[in-house]
Amino acid sequence: MIEECKNAIKDFKEGLKRSRPNDYEKLASIKDEKAFEAAVDLAYGDAKRTMTGIGKHEKEKNAAITEIRDELRKYFFEEKAPEKEEDFEKKHSDLCAIWCRHFSGSDLGTYGKAQKIINMSFKYLLCCGDSSEYQDYFKYCHMPLDSFTLEWFKRNVPDGKKLIAGKKLVAGKMSTWSRMENHEDDEYTGKNGKKYYSYQFYVKNIRKYIKGHNSELSPLELEFIEWPKIQLALSAEGFLFGLKEKEELGQQEKNEIIGLSLDEKYRQIYEILKDRGYDIPR
Repeated sequence: MIEECKNAIKDFKEGLKRSRPNDYEKLASIKDEKAFEAAVDLAYGDAKRTMTGIGKHEKEKNAAITEIRDELRKYFFEEKAPEKEEDFEKKHSDLCAIWCRHFSGSDLGTYGKAQKIINMSFKYLLCCGDSSEYQDYFKYCHMPLDSFTLEWFKRNVPDGKKLIAGKKLVAGKMSTWSRMENHEDDEYTGKNGKKYYSYQFYVKNIRKYIKGHNSELSPLELEFIEWPKIQLALSAEGFLFGLKEKEELGQQEKNEIIGLSLDEKYRQIYEILKDRGYDIPR
């Protein structure tokens, strides 16, 4: 694992230790059953904000979470580590199907919601102190898709950039992560009749991006690095847009700000605040 990834995981764990100390303690070892309890509960917590009405389905939710925990334990302790991507894809699909099956026919049961729970469960388990002993089980793990990683995808992955025409997203192609469905083809037709990119489109293109950079990182390890970067970039952009509000920024001006490095965005914020009389330390 490269040093940048080790540092990113360390930072993530420090944040978890501050915000969820009890759950952080449970993630001491993959060998401890509490680790699976904490990982899946934390992952569900990350996804539940998109689950309007889930409170009316406590029985289904608890059954799905319990089954996911059990299957994750089996994966690590009763099954061989996947030898190739295809082996992991089958396991990942089976895990996501648990959530989808318990909420079949409901907007609560989309593949997008399922992948967030499964992928974030793997992310939290990778934070366990002894996760290096199970490296082969994490080797092919996916990048959790949410609004931040989809924005990173648009800006960095070659086929993601093709979604943008004249720096404007082509309408009707990218769904929100929570409504995303999974198909072998790159596209599928949604209930509204529009075509959207499937979950597999992102999985395949993120893997292609990593291979194109000659990186040994898994998609999950890359997420530890890129998620906080894109979050900071979007925050800085939003702040700059607000500072420049009176300038009535057009799309071209906004795109120029988006194209700046994070350091350049911070420098512009510093200069604007300084010009307005604020005493801002460098």
